Amino acid sequence: MKNVLTRMAWSLLALGCLMCVEMNAAPAAEDEIQLSTDELRFDGDYGTKEVKVLKGKKYELFSYSDWMTCKQRKDGTLEITTKPYNFFYPRQASVILTSKKTNYSKVLRVIQTDGSKRPEVAPRLTGKNLLLLNDMDLSKAKFYYIKEIRKNKSVDNHPIRIKATRYEQGIATHAPSTLIFRLNGAKRFQTVMSIDDEIMSRNEMVTHGHAGYEVLLDGKKVKEGQLNLLDNEPAVIDIDTKGAKFMTLRFLDGASTYGDHISMGNAAFEYEGKAPVMVTEEEMNAPEPKCEGQKPCCKEGVAHQCGQAGHKCDKPADKQCPKCKEMAKCKEMSNCPKAKAAPAKKLLPRKKAPVRRSKAHRR
Repeated sequence: MKNVLTRMAWSLLALGCLMCVEMNAAPAAEDEIQLSTDELRFDGDYGTKEVKVLKGKKYELFSYSDWMTCKQRKDGTLEITTKPYNFFYPRQASVILTSKKTNYSKVLRVIQTDGSKRPEVAPRLTGKNLLLLNDMDLSKAKFYYIKEIRKNKSVDNHPIRIKATRYEQGIATHAPSTLIFRLNGAKRFQTVMSIDDEIMSRNEMVTHGHAGYEVLLDGKKVKEGQLNLLDNEPAVIDIDTKGAKFMTLRFLDGASTYGDHISMGNAAFEYEGKAPVMVTEEEMNAPEPKCEGQKPCCKEGVAHQCGQAGHKCDKPADKQCPKCKEMAKCKEMSNCPKAKAAPAKKLLPRKKAPVRRSKAHRR
C-alpha cells in the first residue's frame, strides 16, 4: 500500500510540473508570424507587389534570388519585385521570416509564369470516329529503357505534362523508339508532343532532353523536327493520312539518351470503318498476299473470296469472266475455256416412221 501511494505522489508531482511548463510556454508557432498571404503569384506580369505582416515584429528577413527582390518598409510591409519572364516552366523563390525569439520560420512563396495563358489541364478528346493511341494495343512498338509504352503517364510514371499543361490522355516513350501503324483507311492523325516537363527537375536539364522525330507515310518522310526540353512550345502534329497504308512514328536520340522522355498528348487517329492497328516492321514490309482460288470469279468492286480482305480484281470490267466458277485467277474472256462453251445443237424435226402394210393390203 505504501508503494502504491508513493507512485501516486510522484505521478501527481510530474503532472503538476508539466502543467507549469505549458502555462509558461511560448505561444504557438503558427500564430507567431502571420502574413496577408502565404503565396504571391506573378502570372506573366512583373514589377512590385505588397504583402503585409499582420503579426510579428522581431524577426530576420531572408531572400536570395537572381530574379526577385524583397524589401521591408518602416510599417513592416514587404515589397516583392520581379523581373520579366517568358519561359513556359514556372519559377519559384521564397521569402523567409525567422523569429528571433523561437527560431520559428514563416515562408512566403513567390511564383512567376510566362503569362501565355496555357491551360492547366488540356481538354479531353471525344468522338465516335476518334481512336486514341492510349486505347490501342501498343505491344508491337520498339522502344528503349522502358518495359512498355506508357499510357496516360510519363516515362517516370507521373502525369503527362507538356509545356506546363497536363494531359489526361496520351502516351509516353523513351527515344529511340519506333511505332508503326496499319492505317486501314484512317484519314488523319493528330498529337501534341514534347520532352516531358518531368526532366525540368533535373540539375542537368541543359544537357538532358534532346530528341528528333520523323513521320513517314508508306516509307516517305512527311514531317520531321527536333524536341528539346527548353523549347518554349511543343511540336504540333497534324497529318493527312488519306490514301496511305502505313504510318511510322520514329523518335531518334540526341547526343545521348539521358532525359529523352517523349510524351504525346491527345494522340489520336480519325477514321471510318475499320480501325488502325499497330504492326511490326516485318509485317509492314511483308509482300502483299496474292489472291488464289476465288469462287466465284471476282467482279468489279467485290472483294475476292480468298480470305484476304481488301483484295479486289485488277482486271477491267470488260475483261472479267462472268461464267468462270473454278479458275484460280481472273483471265481474259478469250482465254477462259468455259466462256467459249459450245453452242447448243439445233433440234431437227423427227421423221415419221413408214407405215408397214400387210401383204393382203399391199395387194
